[in-house]
Amino acid sequence: MAVQAPHFAGVFCGAVAGIITNSPYFCSMISATPNRPLLNVIQFCPETGELAGHTYGIFYMVCDDPTCDCGYAVLKFHSDSEEEALVGVLEVNVHERTLTLPDECPSLSAYIKETLEAGMQDTDWHNLERGYYLYKNILAEDFDVESLEIGFPDEVVDDPSMMQAYCNYLPAAAVFTVEDNGEKHTVVDQYCINPECGCTDVYLSVIGVSDEPEGINYNYRTKKIGAKTTSLNLDMADGFVSQLHQKHPDFDEQLAKRNRNMRSLFAKYLRKHKTQSPAPVFNAKKIGRNDPCICGSGRKYKNCCGKSR
Repeated sequence: MAVQAPHFAGVFCGAVAGIITNSPYFCSMISATPNRPLLNVIQFCPETGELAGHTYGIFYMVCDDPTCDCGYAVLKFHSDSEEEALVGVLEVNVHERTLTLPDECPSLSAYIKETLEAGMQDTDWHNLERGYYLYKNILAEDFDVESLEIGFPDEVVDDPSMMQAYCNYLPAAAVFTVEDNGEKHTVVDQYCINPECGCTDVYLSVIGVSDEPEGINYNYRTKKIGAKTTSLNLDMADGFVSQLHQKHPDFDEQLAKRNRNMRSLFAKYLRKHKTQSPAPVFNAKKIGRNDPCICGSGRKYKNCCGKSR
C-alpha cells in the first residue's frame, strides 16, 4: 500500500516559463516568495502514446508539515481541453525518486506512471525536488506556532540554556553553507531557547573544516563575532560570516526569526506540559552575577541569561 503524507498543500499551476528541461515529458518553471510559496509549473507533454499531442497541466502537491522531511508529494494531471478534467494521479517520493499509484486514481494513472518511469531524467527529478524544498523551506520559517506539536528532550527542559540546532526540529529548513579552499561546508545554526533569556547569540557550527568541532559564536543583533570561537581563528570566522552575509543579505533577520521560532515552540511545550521554565543551571554550583554566562555568549551572566532573575 502506498504511504501518504498526512497533509498536502497545492503548489503549482500556470504557464511554462523559466527553467526548461530536456526531457520529452516535463517542462517547468519553479519560483517562490514568502507570500505565495510556489508559482507556475510543470506541464506534461508526451510525444507518443495515448496522451500524445496534448499538453497536460500538473498540480504538484507537497506535504505541508514543516516538522518533517518525508519527501512525499502528489502529482495531479489535468486536461485543459476538457474543463480541467483529472486524467491521472501519482504519489512521488523525491528522496527515493519513486512514483506510486494511490489506492484510488483515474484509469490513465498507470499509463502515465509507466510513461514517466521509462523516460524521466535527472533534470526532471531535480526540478521536482527543487519544488519540494522551495515550499518546505518556506514552511520551516513561516508557520503558526500553536498549530505545531514539537517535543523537546528532558535534558533541554531541565537546562534550557543548552544550544539547540534549528534543523533538529525543522529538518526541511534551508541550509546555510560556506566555502573554504574550494570545498563547501554546511553551517548548523544553534540557539539558546530559554524563553526567559533575551540573548541574541547563535552558535554557528561549521561541519567538515577539520576533524575537530569548529564553530563561531555570533551575535545577530550586534553583528559581532565572539572572542570564544572554539578552534577557528578569528580571521577564518570573520571570512565565513562575511560569506553568509553575501549569500543571504537578510542573514541576521533569518537568525533572529529562527531564534524567536525556537523560543516560542519551547515556551508552548512548557505550557502544555505545565512545566515552569527552570533556572539556567541545575544541579551545579551557583553562578555568580559577574561569571561568564553558561549559554556561551561570552558576556557576564548578569548581562545575559541572568538579566531577568
